[in-house]
Amino acid sequence: MGVIADALYGEVGRAYILKAGDVDLSAEDLKAWCAERLANFKIPKKFDICSELPLLANGKIDKVTLRKDVD
Repeated sequence: MGVIADALYGEVGRAYILKAGDVDLSAEDLKAWCAERLANFKIPKKFDICSELPLLANGKIDKVTLRKDVD
């Protein structure tokens, strides 16, 4: 989970979702699923559906690259 800038709150949540196989996901479906299970303030404001995440040489997620993608 990452964050994005927001004029009102400063920062809001951003979720990175890895697509598995031929599953057809949309941001609206994910938001609806979260709305049924989470409080409104816990629902990410943006969902990024990716086939893979950028990794460092040691196998960890490259958070710097993810932050650059926000801008």
